[in-house]
Amino acid sequence: ATAWAQAGYTVLAVQPLQADEAAWRSELARTGDFRELGRLHYGDALRAERLAALRRLLPALQAAQPALDWRHAALAGYETGAQTALDARGDAGWQAVIAISPPAMQAPAAGSATLLVTSDVDGDPLGLLHLPAERRQAFDTLPAGSRVWLLTLGGVSHATLAGTLAPDGWHAQDQHRG
Repeated sequence: ATAWAQAGYTVLAVQPLQADEAAWRSELARTGDFRELGRLHYGDALRAERLAALRRLLPALQAAQPALDWRHAALAGYETGAQTALDARGDAGWQAVIAISPPAMQAPAAGSATLLVTSDVDGDPLGLLHLPAERRQAFDTLPAGSRVWLLTLGGVSHATLAGTLAPDGWHAQDQHRG
């Protein structure tokens, strides 16, 4: 987001803090069951809540900031944000969607031009995915002509895709243990 803002784009970052706080205060977090917490976080109920919140937020932002060029608005997200961005791909109002390190999922067949970004070592610290290649499922399941592109980066860790500038070997934190 910082790089995009420095390049002259207007950037809005949305983080559902109440949902994050509830997750970290949950019994699952207290007992260290992060895999189940991840399943819940990516599950249908919270997925629908995030999409509904985004759908409420966009018109409010457009009304509050009419001077911005909303005809050229792009939606980008990482992990659960990527899931929400892909879910919103079929909504009007987005010229483009960027999904960084998305979960294994299907996306609406019709919609905005979409770029999925992952890597050959884009691991899953929660262990919900077995292989980094599972992150490309949305790309693989969309029909030809869907205006979808896949960027697979070599040797770029899950943490680095989040924007974390990390030293060599940092990708080891992306590996699920146990």
